[in-house]
Amino acid sequence: MPKNRRLPPRLGGTARGRAKFELVSSLVRKSFIRLSTALVSVFLLLSVGAAVAADRDELWRSCAASGQSQIDRIASCSALIDTGKETERNQYAALTNRCTAHLENHDFDMATADCNKAIDLDDGRPEAFVSRGRTYQLTGAYDRAIQDFDRALAIDPGSEPAFVGRGFAYLRQKRYQESVRDFDAAIRIAPGDARIYNDRGLVHEVAGQHDEAIADFEMAISIDASDVRAVRDLGLSYDAKGLHDRALQEFDRAILLAPKDASSYAVRAAAFQASHAYDRAISDYTRAIELRPGAVKYFLDRGTSFFDTGRLDEAVGDFDRAIAMDPNDPAPLVWRATIARRKGNVDAAIKDLGRALELDPSDADALSRRGSAYLAAGNYALAVTDFDSVIRSNPRDATALNERCEAKALAHDPLGALPDCDASIKISPNASNFDTRGFADLQTGRPEAAVEDYGAALQLDPLSAKSLQGRGLAKRTLGDEAGALADLSAAVKIDPNVVENFTRDP
Repeated sequence: MPKNRRLPPRLGGTARGRAKFELVSSLVRKSFIRLSTALVSVFLLLSVGAAVAADRDELWRSCAASGQSQIDRIASCSALIDTGKETERNQYAALTNRCTAHLENHDFDMATADCNKAIDLDDGRPEAFVSRGRTYQLTGAYDRAIQDFDRALAIDPGSEPAFVGRGFAYLRQKRYQESVRDFDAAIRIAPGDARIYNDRGLVHEVAGQHDEAIADFEMAISIDASDVRAVRDLGLSYDAKGLHDRALQEFDRAILLAPKDASSYAVRAAAFQASHAYDRAISDYTRAIELRPGAVKYFLDRGTSFFDTGRLDEAVGDFDRAIAMDPNDPAPLVWRATIARRKGNVDAAIKDLGRALELDPSDADALSRRGSAYLAAGNYALAVTDFDSVIRSNPRDATALNERCEAKALAHDPLGALPDCDASIKISPNASNFDTRGFADLQTGRPEAAVEDYGAALQLDPLSAKSLQGRGLAKRTLGDEAGALADLSAAVKIDPNVVENFTRDP
């Protein structure tokens, strides 16, 4: 599951607390594949000089025009290449233009093949290295991308596209200082390009330098007041800095600038959701979906808002839609499993978590959740197996240690349970962990220790019916009938079903 994605709240005897929601906006988005004006004009000058017939001249204009349909552009470049009559210089231009067209069409293999051919024809020009570098960058081959941008800059030290491309590659490698230096260089070359200030602002924001990011986004807006992306990113930086009202002002401004831009509604919705204005969040997510119905993330995010308001059936509807649109994303499966648990349908939760783990077997959170579901279903052996895997990957996972302790205690292996409870309390001495060890104490015939552990739990959570019930049973074992009756009566007042739930409602 992506690290920046909100996780559902955990349910269970040891993990009942609601997960804190943080507004985490992905400021490191794919760098928009944009051709530099200088690059396009060079190709136009080359092509116009070579064209002698009107239809050939039109093919060259189409081959070099990045703003049109990439399919048409590829067809025009192919027609010129396939004649076999173009000069080597013009073949280079057509191949490089077709490379960038494939790149913008996300056909990275074809883009790489064309750029390779162009470089074979002429390795003394920067354009094909820049385009191939972008291809490597977008496919995650950052070292190779940087090598190509280096080659381009060795040929043309004033190549703004090469500095921008390398800056994004460094950003992906979290080499923030080097990334900023490249965007600094790009700004020196093209000081009037608002997009480069915005790009540098993204680097500052990802590096946690909110003030520097805000300054760059404001500079971008001062150059181009209609730059919706800069306004939106400015709002995200204000929000990250904790200035939520100012962030909302920027999101409002972005929507006024471009009322049909779904992204602005989505980030404002996330801000409303973080401030618990769930109805407004749902309204904005709905508008974003209307504008971009193919965006899976909006259904997932609106589903979490429905979840926050307790509208579980509507949440499930959105998660169902997200799963249908992208069956390879485990996140909506985990959310749907959480709702199934909340509704008491443990089998459905286990099924969805199993599917999520098929998609991402390394997802320790989903493994831990499935272990909790197995625990709730009474399948203690499978619960222990899942917790074993979680703990192997993170021996300091207090939740998994605590729940494995609980599963072992319920499976009548209390002596095997106690070391896990001890470890979980050492890592995280919370009420739930003391409560679980109190239960294991009872199972091992250690009522004095149980009274002590349940007492520690009650100091942290005085209204825990289960801790009162457990301490009452331990006191009764010790012959303290008056103390037992007081605890057991108090437990029933808090939760009339405590006796039924005591062993156990994970």
